[in-house]
Amino acid sequence: MLSSIDWYGDTTFNGVQIDRLLAEWESLFAKAGTSEEETILLTIKNLAETSKQGVHQYLVFNGD
Repeated sequence: MLSSIDWYGDTTFNGVQIDRLLAEWESLFAKAGTSEEETILLTIKNLAETSKQGVHQYLVFNGD
């Protein structure tokens, strides 16, 4: 799912996709080099988990 993120366009994940994304997301924590990177990863993880809790909620990454 991580490879699906488009750095230049918008990428939207639905509830089913978010479960798979979160499984892959955990691998990024081991690669975080700074506390700032860890904070960003944790914030996005929390947003993903929050979006799973409601109906018609999505996790959206906006490209540049």
